[in-house]
Amino acid sequence: MKKLLLALPLALAIVFPASAEGIKRTERPGSPLSNLVRVPAGYDTVFISGTTAGSGGTPIPEGADTKAQVTIIYEKFRNWLAGEGMTMADIVMLRVHLVPDQATGRMDTKGANEAYALYFGAADQPLLPSRITLPTKLGGRAMAEIEAIAAKKPAK
Repeated sequence: MKKLLLALPLALAIVFPASAEGIKRTERPGSPLSNLVRVPAGYDTVFISGTTAGSGGTPIPEGADTKAQVTIIYEKFRNWLAGEGMTMADIVMLRVHLVPDQATGRMDTKGANEAYALYFGAADQPLLPSRITLPTKLGGRAMAEIEAIAAKKPAK
């Protein structure tokens, strides 16, 4: 029985090669994220600090909900990564901090996941990073703050 229980998590995991570049991502079927991402030694690594829709002096649009703010953040990431010769597919880890709704005390994970699905696990970008989502408190109208780590094999 112990052997069966130990083997079960392995049977539920599927390993997908990230690309010809050698990053390994282990995903559960139907999961929107990778449970494990392995980046080989020698890869260029980029760390993106906590970013809100209003980071860098960009005003948060009036009435922007969690989905809209997370989309703005991912667009910032897309632009910054392009400057490093990377894409959203190179993101291997996300830390998503969401402000709970004051009335319900719940995070808008639905809105955040809808924005996430535009950039990860989509037909044009099927790769999934590992990810954690946590409640937080932010100032002003910010509903989300996201950190990212991206990795890519250096050009020869």
